[in-house]
Amino acid sequence: MKRVLASAAGAAALAAAVGLAPTSPDGRVVALRAPDGTALAASDFAPPSAGPGPGVLLLHQGNRDRKSWEDVASRLAKAGIHAVTVDLRGFGDSGGTPHAKWTSAERSAARKATPDDVDAAWQFLVSQPGVTRGVVGIGGAGADGVGQAVAAARRHPTEVKSLALLSGETDLAGGRFLKDHPRLPILFALADDDEYPPTQDVMAWTYSVLAGPGRRFVHYGGRRPPWLGFEDREGVPDTGGHGTDMFRGHPELAGILADWFVETLVKTPGRADVRETAAALPSTPLLEEIEAPGGTERVAKKLAEARSGDPDARPWPEAVVTLMGYHYLGAGESKRAVEIMKLNVAAYPDSADAHDSLSDAYLADGQKDPAREHAEKALALLPSDTTDSAVRKTEILDSAQGKLDQLVPKAARPAYSIQAVRYATIRDFPVSALVMGAPEDEKLDIAMVLWLIRGGGHNVLFDSGFHRAKWLAEFPSTADFLRPDEAVRLAGVPPEEITDVIISHAHWDHMGGIDLFPKATIWIQRDELAYYAGGAWQPDGRHGGIDPEDVAELVRRNTEGGVRLVGGDGVEILPGIRAYTGARHTFASQYIRVDGDPPFVLASDNCYLYRNLDERRPGATFGDDDRAANVFHQGRMVELAGSPDRVIPGHDPKPFEKFPSKEKGRIAQIR
Repeated sequence: MKRVLASAAGAAALAAAVGLAPTSPDGRVVALRAPDGTALAASDFAPPSAGPGPGVLLLHQGNRDRKSWEDVASRLAKAGIHAVTVDLRGFGDSGGTPHAKWTSAERSAARKATPDDVDAAWQFLVSQPGVTRGVVGIGGAGADGVGQAVAAARRHPTEVKSLALLSGETDLAGGRFLKDHPRLPILFALADDDEYPPTQDVMAWTYSVLAGPGRRFVHYGGRRPPWLGFEDREGVPDTGGHGTDMFRGHPELAGILADWFVETLVKTPGRADVRETAAALPSTPLLEEIEAPGGTERVAKKLAEARSGDPDARPWPEAVVTLMGYHYLGAGESKRAVEIMKLNVAAYPDSADAHDSLSDAYLADGQKDPAREHAEKALALLPSDTTDSAVRKTEILDSAQGKLDQLVPKAARPAYSIQAVRYATIRDFPVSALVMGAPEDEKLDIAMVLWLIRGGGHNVLFDSGFHRAKWLAEFPSTADFLRPDEAVRLAGVPPEEITDVIISHAHWDHMGGIDLFPKATIWIQRDELAYYAGGAWQPDGRHGGIDPEDVAELVRRNTEGGVRLVGGDGVEILPGIRAYTGARHTFASQYIRVDGDPPFVLASDNCYLYRNLDERRPGATFGDDDRAANVFHQGRMVELAGSPDRVIPGHDPKPFEKFPSKEKGRIAQIR
């Protein structure tokens, strides 16, 4: 692997490759550069004395930056250990696309390049005067930090003398390395209130497999939260139980880590006098047997025996064996992964996630028919899944549906055109009502928009605008109003030729024009209609922004057979047009993905502005506790579209600049 600095490069090369910034109270800020030219920000915490001594490299988790390690780094410097923290690309002050905006492809590319980032920081650390190169420790937090810490130890096995791993796991090669180096001191730290629940079982499994002399397990109790997403995804509420976040609720942990490195790098380099023992994960012997030659067959028999006495027996945590399977998948051992994932399905036959994971393994192994079968089974199980959170179910749905889109032949999709049609502008609208946390005095002229989609014999509107005089009176700053049916006519389609109207949600400015398109079939989420035609008007209901006349018109159209109810998330409404729920702008709001080359996501009010995407801030939601889901779905929109540039917000005027047409400012020709 190419390094930023060769060990023999000397001080001149160091000065050329590393730009030094002014010293800060939290360490000297330094500028590094990765081999591909990406700028990396780091902080250098040097001991007060210049004598020879060890060094420690501290790597942050996938939702934090180098500042999360400052307390530990400062303690290490005071104890005579030279410490360096670094922002990996996309984080903190380092270059690259900000991690919150990564698409799947960008995330994959960044992770492939991350070892080079780590080695840039490593080379800087070991090149510092006074650092004893052969006595180095590495601390890692979260899935990213722990994985990179172990990977760096694999690259520098004779120099790394100690590890501290917080709330994460390593891959198959990393696990084998740690097993092959049983004398390497490792401190593991875990909290039960970690917001990424698989971490608890996975860390306990990792420690249990590697437990022995020189291995320590710091375990904090707490209430286990629901699984709402992965570490590198936005919108998961911070519980203070993950990685370096544990320092807030357990401030002594920073001291424990500093003491650990003092013991294993200064007092007894490469050794730790650990006499305590931690309770192993009870299923550890069975988990180890699964990985042994012929182990899946033997464990399958043991599972069958256990089930004969207890039909509901669950001999191991599902997430641990799922991760084990993905470890083999990541190492290219797809057939082994299939064996392990099949065993997990046998133990958890009603788990949508287990079937989806097995589908991944089959697909990687080139077995398309069983891959399709288990992806379909995952989708079939999701409606009855009462264990996983709504967000987790969304991730499973997208994973399974994505595989089916590859595996199931489909008729040719219509080549849809997409236009945004602006029927009005509301001037000086408060941005704080659109982007939570924005300044109260900030104003914006917002676009009032509906979207026209044409192709495959359909003229489809996404939303219908409004036209009732009371709303114009309530918003007197409305300008350039053109009744939605006339705005659609201006775009080239007579209103009587609109075949379908997909309603994102029931608010007055989105459902208030359905009566203008009398021949169209109305598509709305089943739960949205049920709530706003019923429970919303009860004493404990919520109906802000809902016009009773709109609801009455929707109910009338339904009684006449003109409404189609969309049954939840990921439903294909028309060929190549799929609806998604979960962003919770209203009770059951939906957004849509329009297939094509490239695809686009039309967000409506589930994402008001590009600024919501840029800052990952929620818009207005049905309830305050829905804000995290709203942010999560912004990320999902980017994944579905393949780029944030192909997510079209609901009220942003910018699409009319980005996608101009001859009707300047009135119609945006998106595709």
